[in-house]
Amino acid sequence: MSSFPGGTVLDVAIGLVLMYLMLSLIGTTVNEFIATLAKLRAKTLAGALEQILDDETLKDGFYNSGLVASANAAVGGAVIWRRLFGGQARSGADAAAASKGHVSYLASRDFAMAVLGSLKPGEPLPGFGQVQQLITDMPKTKIRDVLLASLATANEDVEKLRDGVASWFDSAMDRVNGAYKRDLQYISLAVGLLVAIAFNADTINVGVKLWGDSNLRSAMVTVAAGIQKPAAPAADSGAADSVDKSLEATVASYDKAETVLQPLPIGWSQKGFKTDPLAWASRIAGWLVTGLAISLGAPFWFDLLNTFMNVRGAGQKPKRTAVAKPKPSA
Repeated sequence: MSSFPGGTVLDVAIGLVLMYLMLSLIGTTVNEFIATLAKLRAKTLAGALEQILDDETLKDGFYNSGLVASANAAVGGAVIWRRLFGGQARSGADAAAASKGHVSYLASRDFAMAVLGSLKPGEPLPGFGQVQQLITDMPKTKIRDVLLASLATANEDVEKLRDGVASWFDSAMDRVNGAYKRDLQYISLAVGLLVAIAFNADTINVGVKLWGDSNLRSAMVTVAAGIQKPAAPAADSGAADSVDKSLEATVASYDKAETVLQPLPIGWSQKGFKTDPLAWASRIAGWLVTGLAISLGAPFWFDLLNTFMNVRGAGQKPKRTAVAKPKPSA
């Protein structure tokens, strides 16, 4: 039994958080596996570039520029990005792009240099006056407006123009990253619920069992004390072996979770498994809570577990010994 007030509640919370942490490790690695397999980052960036580069001539030059074409060629793959986002192939540039993959990340400086270099393909970057004329002569598009705005603050300096375009691209990518994270959150919710069902990890049932079993609480607190911070998942770099690495990480996280959570009443081989409608309603509610918790991610639950363990370790603040006040002299 815990030696300070609220100790039972805290130990139950530690047991539940430990369960969420271990299952979140599986959820996080599954999310990364899905994102890598589906090339979600690359798809998001490709879609954003199709929206940004709304001048077809400039777009063709951009994808044919050495900076972009070499990066896409290094990724490889048979994803037809230009047809996927831009309709039918319009030129040889489309055919070339269709046979390659698409990078997941693009440095803002590379973007700016590729765009400015595409104003007059096949020639070195012209001087500021010629760049200004080339931009002014472009059809009225969104990218033309961006370039004109950058021209206005460049003070007739090509490098300042490039830096202005790069800065704008960074701002645009912040919004794209927000969209990517939102899409990934939807995946996380779905994966979290699937993991909860796969493990039959019912928060309500586990909480009740932890509350009524002091030995189980003690066992989970002991395990929690030895938990190390989980490693951050590897980013989708587009490398050929990234899917294999994500799959290996998923298997490793599953094995670890199975070992750590073995004492808890989860899984589909439990004794006394109730099948009445009320029990199923409670179980489904417990799965939903667990799935939502898993979607928050392993780092969140690790930090919360550390906080609870620190509170538990500190215990109740000892009372100060009262010091008798000296009696006033007569």
